[in-house]
Amino acid sequence: MTYFKTTSELAIKVNFVNNQIKSPVERNNITKPAEKNKKRFDFLFTQINKVSTVEKIFLTRHFVTMFEAGIPLNESISIAREETDNKYLKAALQDIYLHLENGQSFSSSLGAHPKIFNKLYIKMLEVGETSGRLSEVLNYLLHQQEDEYRLHTRIRNALIYPVTTVVVMIMIVIGVLLFIIPEIAKIYAEEGIILPLFTRALIGISNFVVHNGLYMLVGLIFSILIFLQILKTTRGHKFFDGVVLKLPIFGKIVKYINISRFTRNLSDLIQSGISIDQALTAASGIMNNVLYQQSLAEAVTKVQQGKSLSDCLRSYPNLYPPLVNRMTVVGEKSGKIDSMFKRIAQHYEDLVFNTTNNLSSMIEPVLIILVGGLVGSIAVAVLFPIWNFAKVI
Repeated sequence: MTYFKTTSELAIKVNFVNNQIKSPVERNNITKPAEKNKKRFDFLFTQINKVSTVEKIFLTRHFVTMFEAGIPLNESISIAREETDNKYLKAALQDIYLHLENGQSFSSSLGAHPKIFNKLYIKMLEVGETSGRLSEVLNYLLHQQEDEYRLHTRIRNALIYPVTTVVVMIMIVIGVLLFIIPEIAKIYAEEGIILPLFTRALIGISNFVVHNGLYMLVGLIFSILIFLQILKTTRGHKFFDGVVLKLPIFGKIVKYINISRFTRNLSDLIQSGISIDQALTAASGIMNNVLYQQSLAEAVTKVQQGKSLSDCLRSYPNLYPPLVNRMTVVGEKSGKIDSMFKRIAQHYEDLVFNTTNNLSSMIEPVLIILVGGLVGSIAVAVLFPIWNFAKVI
């Protein structure tokens, strides 16, 4: 998506778009895709990964730039549609443009596409529209998206080393079992060397992989497909998210991320004047972990029944540490729960930052032990019979 640094550049682009789209009828003809093309590409659109995080950031930055330059929203959407190469996003922007042309609000037009714009995004836009602070809200959403993208990038970069190491280790082991061990086994058989149990076990594993490798590969593919299907179910997704939270190191990172996201967004929503039950509803829709989603959804009902938020969070000690509960109580009693949530968010964001920075150094010793143990075991199994044979000679 292209950015415009000056108002004159924007004006040139707007004039171009207005010349291309002269009347409401022509606008509809251009922006609304033909039904046959829509049917042809609907399946493709549902299979590809919709709109990336980077594209969402670019789109929000585009909205900010256009709004600050005084460009009407419908023309801003038209320009964004012209500039994007993502067919799914282009079709969505066409639909949003038509909604705006029909007199619908900006938030409701974007709300028709929840796979691109989450509940928090739409709720904040509604607040901006009703309060007349849409530019401020768009800037906030832009900064929030950029912060989350930086966090995810940091985590991904921290995982590159351990994941690469594990993948390479697995490939080396498979190569040894498929190509090296069978040749060594032939030499041992020809020489009539008596093999120890450990070596015989390694040769047996190698023979099994050589003769059943194709079946193992097919079984692995089917297992992955079945696992992905199970993840699509509510119970399967809930079970998997529960297991993730119990993982060493990674479980803590996931917990810290969810807590910081929940408290940061809830703080901003409450500060914008949204009631706490509506804020909880919006916040639950953007949580990645099903357990956190369900806890916040249940908290909405309890809060509407008159229960305090701290009591709701206290019901889930595995999700919300005592620190979160204590600071929530303080915020409720002082009447400054939004600022207290902001402090909680900052605390856990710092924890995520520190943990991810030290992630490689924490995992590296474990990887060294695993790789060294595996290589050493294979080396002993292969060389021990040769050493015994040399002693006999």
